[in-house]
Amino acid sequence: RAAPTGALELLARPDPTVLEGAVKVVQQLPRVADCSDLTSLGSDAPPDPAIAAEVEAQRNRLDRASGLAAAGSEADSASIAADVLEQARKLGYRPLEAEARLVQARTMLDFGASPTVALPALNSALVAAIGAGSDAAAGEVLARRAYVLGLRAGRIADARLDAALSREYLARTFEEVAGYD
Repeated sequence: RAAPTGALELLARPDPTVLEGAVKVVQQLPRVADCSDLTSLGSDAPPDPAIAAEVEAQRNRLDRASGLAAAGSEADSASIAADVLEQARKLGYRPLEAEARLVQARTMLDFGASPTVALPALNSALVAAIGAGSDAAAGEVLARRAYVLGLRAGRIADARLDAALSREYLARTFEEVAGYD
């Protein structure tokens, strides 16, 4: 959605740090083929039409925040994600809260946050994702926690558990998308 916009803003006035992130920006762009899947594009629309446009606008901001992070702008990405989290709370739309917390955690990890900083952010994102019923977000958070726990904190048993849980959440997500309930 808006991830390319945020990245393009930074790439238009590059410095060496931004240029180093250019490859990562391109790698993180969504596949063009995904844009033609109308079922999955509409599957995360809020049930309340009164907030649908605002939720979509906030999701576009999260995409922009992800693009900015990929291009090397940690502060801008973190600021946008924090603001979207606040808007999600005001809207009372838990899936958006989970998405904002996930972007916050991703940004922290992308910029090398220590396990003592990253794990609480990942834990908050996990609780929000499970509370919102977002199996895909929960699966991603658990995969990222497995990385932090195993490779950065040396807690191999905990990492293995999170990896197994991640596989289960993601398997359920793909079964739902493919219609294999």
